[in-house]
Amino acid sequence: MRKSIQFAVMVIVCAISAEQAMAGEDRTFEDARLKLCKELREMLVQKNQCSGEQDCAARQLLFCSPAKSGLSFQLWGVQDKAAHAEAIAIIGREFAQQGGQMNAKLVAYSNDKKTSLATSFWEKNKVILEVDFQGGK
Repeated sequence: MRKSIQFAVMVIVCAISAEQAMAGEDRTFEDARLKLCKELREMLVQKNQCSGEQDCAARQLLFCSPAKSGLSFQLWGVQDKAAHAEAIAIIGREFAQQGGQMNAKLVAYSNDKKTSLATSFWEKNKVILEVDFQGGK
């Protein structure tokens, strides 16, 4: 009897762990992610950080990812303070439109992605901006 209880508990724990492992990324705010990525790329072009959306993508200046209960944005090698302020405003507007339910994080790094990958792991890429919008979800 005791072994069957232990086995049942083990099966339940494995099933819960497998379900969480298979859950994947949180895509609740996928429409907002796509919209914000487009707006942020357009802003980078307007702020002369890249010559066009394809240039921004090729230079890997912006990464937009789903995150737990929200979204994550990374700017690589963009040091222009006006671009940072505009990125915060763009994400902040969407945060408000979502009724404060969406988490959003913006991090800007001093080096571009290519330089960062070529640098030794002990030489950290400097974070020059980090903003967290803490949602209620």
